[in-house]
Amino acid sequence: MISALVCVSDDRLKRELLRIFREQTADLTEDDLRFTDCALTPEECDNLLREKPLLDMIVCDITEEGALDCLERLREEYAAASILLVAGREQSPLSYLRPRIRASSLLLKPCGGALLRAVTEEFLRSWLEEHAGGGGSLVIKSEDGRLNIPCRRIYYVEAREKKLYVRLKGEEYSFYGSLDRLQEELPESFVRSHRSFLVNKGLIEKIRLSEQLIELRDGFVVPISRSCRAKLRELKL
Repeated sequence: MISALVCVSDDRLKRELLRIFREQTADLTEDDLRFTDCALTPEECDNLLREKPLLDMIVCDITEEGALDCLERLREEYAAASILLVAGREQSPLSYLRPRIRASSLLLKPCGGALLRAVTEEFLRSWLEEHAGGGGSLVIKSEDGRLNIPCRRIYYVEAREKKLYVRLKGEEYSFYGSLDRLQEELPESFVRSHRSFLVNKGLIEKIRLSEQLIELRDGFVVPISRSCRAKLRELKL
């Protein structure tokens, strides 16, 4: 499952974008494409950040007043998402080529026809190439379908009740698998803290060996087993 957020107020352009994305997704991958439609206003942005849906890509029309500021807030939460900007030709590139946004592709309005198709296809192909075979993502099959989860968003993976649970900031996804096998598939930024836990080293705040606990960002805590103490003591955080 590929998850995309579409923030485009022009109904004609939105329909055309969705049609092209669906066609190209069907041609380029076996994954399903799930869209979330959202107006990029402070209120809608607040609602979205409270719900924290999984997003692989964001398509955003930044010609609306305040849209850029909302997009910066989304980028803070979705650091790994690919962004396709839709800007006006009269807008200065300095207004949207911001380090905090890091857009992958750009469409200038008015746009349509061959140009629209070419830019969206390049954007989608680039995302697929980056995430092919897992890449910087963990690809799982869950009740929500096939999901691509950026590894940098994973706090830890826990084995319990004969399943694996992937913990994100505001979400948890479960699937069947082996923690030992998953450890081989994940990047070296993940470390075993317990026979039932794999932890993202990049999100560790503090290792409390005396209490056999690891503190992660945003208040998450995972246990340390005696067999993993030595390896964790060697970490330079």
